Amino acid sequence: GSLLRLVCVGGDRWWQFQHPTFADAYQHWMKDFPELLGEYVASARVDDLVRTVTCGNVDLEGALIVPRSLYEAVAARLLDSRPQSGQQKLFGWRRQVFSFLARRCDEESLRVFIEWEPELVDAVFDIGWYLSAYTSEQRLARTLLDLGFATESHRIHLVKTLTAYAVEGLDGSFLNDE
Repeated sequence: GSLLRLVCVGGDRWWQFQHPTFADAYQHWMKDFPELLGEYVASARVDDLVRTVTCGNVDLEGALIVPRSLYEAVAARLLDSRPQSGQQKLFGWRRQVFSFLARRCDEESLRVFIEWEPELVDAVFDIGWYLSAYTSEQRLARTLLDLGFATESHRIHLVKTLTAYAVEGLDGSFLNDE
């Protein structure tokens, strides 16, 4: 009860630190015990997981670096956390996961995630007209194009969509983005 508490929400249960600084201390401590990283991937809340780890070394200081042997475990955790209903919940999940994939994953872990969820690439290029709400998709779309995971037809679809938004006066904010 002093360091941890058991949290129950819906049908899910997990141990959570009583205070956020304990989580930071645990993360720092775990760097010296990489054999425990698999347990962390399996048991950490998804919110904490996407905030504290990287899949491979992507030069983020202070992050726990997940080795290749755990890429599938991370993909499984992220996909298992996808809400089954509720548009708002799904949008929040996509924002969180797409941001993680774009900023905290190396090329090999992206490949693994796409193998587990082939529809990911198409979903990333399905951007709604309120573009400022789709920054995670934009960032991941660029990453997927740069790494060759997305095709020229994905790029063309995105260009057509954004052009239509600008012409129809719905949203031209992308014109300010390099």
